[in-house]
Amino acid sequence: MVGLLALALMTVFLVVGLPVRGWQHHRRYGYNVLSGLKRQPGTKEWFIGKCIGTGAFAIAVAAVLDATGTLAPMPTLDSTAVDAAGVVMALAGFATAQWAVTEMAETWRVSVDFSEQVRLVTTGPFALIRNPVYTGLIVTMLGITLVVANVLSILGWIALVAGLELQVRLLEEPYLLWLHGKDFDDYAARVGRFVPGVGKRMHTV
Repeated sequence: MVGLLALALMTVFLVVGLPVRGWQHHRRYGYNVLSGLKRQPGTKEWFIGKCIGTGAFAIAVAAVLDATGTLAPMPTLDSTAVDAAGVVMALAGFATAQWAVTEMAETWRVSVDFSEQVRLVTTGPFALIRNPVYTGLIVTMLGITLVVANVLSILGWIALVAGLELQVRLLEEPYLLWLHGKDFDDYAARVGRFVPGVGKRMHTV
């Protein structure tokens, strides 16, 4: 039963969070966000994208395996309290990510393009953490992972987090530093990366 719940949450979040929200973004701002999911094979961006995608896919498969009774949850995490906490986390994480996307408005992207000039967003959830969209995604997927609570879901969540860390550290932060210079340097020195107060950057400019 909980596997079906996790699968339903995963489906709704992925459909609303990417295709539906991407379609709305394209209509409002004329930019196709989903085009950023296509990355040149063999590049650093491609490997990072595969890591994130594989993690999310593993969590979805884990939910299917749980729903069909193929892969049992870990005994230490198999409880109603953990399931309830997972659902709350999934909903809260999704709401946070959607709030952040709304705050980004026309600047929302899922990839880095050095030919683009986008403004630096530091308001709303961005005043507390530098990457609230990713934080919301991490919390959402952790909630679903807790509902499923099997080995595959946990491994998938770890891969997802690792991919998002690489996305931010190797792609997005260098781009924002290049684009905004001291403004981003000062912002990153006072605001945490994924958690408030944690992951502040040392001044480099």
